[in-house]
Amino acid sequence: MSSNLNLSLVEIHSLIQQKVNNCNLCGSKRWDLSPDVYNLTLPSPFKSGQTKKIRCMILTCENCGNIHLLNIAVLTETKETEATKGEQESIKKNLQARKTI
Repeated sequence: MSSNLNLSLVEIHSLIQQKVNNCNLCGSKRWDLSPDVYNLTLPSPFKSGQTKKIRCMILTCENCGNIHLLNIAVLTETKETEATKGEQESIKKNLQARKTI
């Protein structure tokens, strides 16, 4: 897969199952994966005025609400690229409404 934007929710679900086990707060194995992709912008601690964008998805424990922000680039082991609004819309169309893990 040349771009992490081409992954389906099912493929991302499979990758998460390989890496995430029980909730570290309550021990539950029931997770909800949001189909939305978020651009998290963080300020650089080393360079004033510079930021880093991280494309992520939210994984929530259905029992206690514990959340994980999953970096898509790291999860898929591909180089992260900046998504345009058109690419984000394409992702939303390809992802199902909500997938319970």
